[in-house]
Amino acid sequence: MSNMPPKLPSAEPDLVRAMELLGLRGQSDLEKVERAELKNLVGVYPTPSQAVVWRQAIKRLRDNTDGKGQPANPVQR
Repeated sequence: MSNMPPKLPSAEPDLVRAMELLGLRGQSDLEKVERAELKNLVGVYPTPSQAVVWRQAIKRLRDNTDGKGQPANPVQR
């Protein structure tokens, strides 16, 4: 099992929505509309355990960037 989904949304609102849906998926099966939305955002409909791992990995990635893909704490020279 990979620690990251096959694809990640590049827009911040889509990334936040993917995290929300992954959190819900980790708890239960999603309705048809939400299932399609999550699949569109991350590429596949994950198992509950995959959803938990992916959400945590995305959260760590977001916590370590400035929201634009740049390191949050760049090395000062």
